[in-house]
Amino acid sequence: MSKKMSFPIRAFNKFFNIPTEIPNFAQIEITNICNLDCKMCVRNFIKLGIKHMDFDLFKRIVDKLDGVYTLNLTGYGEPLAHPRIIDAIKYCKSKGFEVQTTTNGLLLNEDSKITNLISSGLDLIAFSVESIKEINEIAHQNLKALENIKRLIELKKELNSPTPTVTLQTLMIKGKEQDLFDVIEWGVMNGVDRINVARFDLNTLTDVERPNVIEEQAIFREFARLRKKYNIRIDCVQDQFYDGLKGFLYKHLKHFLEYDRNCARLNDFTYINLEGDVRPCCALVNNKIHNLLESNLREIWNSEKYNNFRKNHFKIPWCSNCDVFTLRQKSIKV
Repeated sequence: MSKKMSFPIRAFNKFFNIPTEIPNFAQIEITNICNLDCKMCVRNFIKLGIKHMDFDLFKRIVDKLDGVYTLNLTGYGEPLAHPRIIDAIKYCKSKGFEVQTTTNGLLLNEDSKITNLISSGLDLIAFSVESIKEINEIAHQNLKALENIKRLIELKKELNSPTPTVTLQTLMIKGKEQDLFDVIEWGVMNGVDRINVARFDLNTLTDVERPNVIEEQAIFREFARLRKKYNIRIDCVQDQFYDGLKGFLYKHLKHFLEYDRNCARLNDFTYINLEGDVRPCCALVNNKIHNLLESNLREIWNSEKYNNFRKNHFKIPWCSNCDVFTLRQKSIKV
């Protein structure tokens, strides 16, 4: 693990589109087995060998991530379905990493499971939630997870544990704006720490309608009102990231970051799949840079192949259609 890069240095690198010497953030696909089958999920559009990552392989991968600060144990599956997820988190923590995961929350249905997760040292858990009232047919079918989230927050307080930070991950979908605002208010009322809002990726379901530019701006104005009313952090790449001074700076300087020309993920993030293959993004199954077990991350990260990808990634159809991390909206090209 490395010391976390200071905000001014990170901001400087992003402002001038400079890759870090080694990624600050690595996502590990610990499993691609899932207990849900969501229509919007990338797994429906790619070929996968369905399995858990071998735990010994997992440890070998983690041992080769010196210099990385944050590990996110999330891939195409439900990370809490992995039989050794608690051991995996503890192993990462023993090596000094900040550890995160993203889950649908359905498997946290017993106090013992929640307590084990809290005691593991997990730093942040993000729950994918698109509605608190009704099943959204294209999104996560996990209304039952809401009670599990509430119980986790209650047990955190009972155990006097500051971690994990609890985040709700949700989407902007046309006609579902009130669902989005309801999720935020539900989070506030139940003690959630942060909300993360993303655009719906049209690479998956091209017939899903999204808020247009004007409608997005109206949503962002409501975010501003909710932030002020509840003092809640609401992150959205196209609107504002962070809170306080950092949030103010991002909101007013984001147009200088050239996110429409350069993917925000390419300079300090990498993805590692079940086999140890290093890729720039979870969605790019055919864009392996190198296998981590055959090299080291610093060499892979700074390789000619990775740098060429950074320069030419918008020539790849998936990347050219993706606006999850860009400021400007795109229309899908078919």
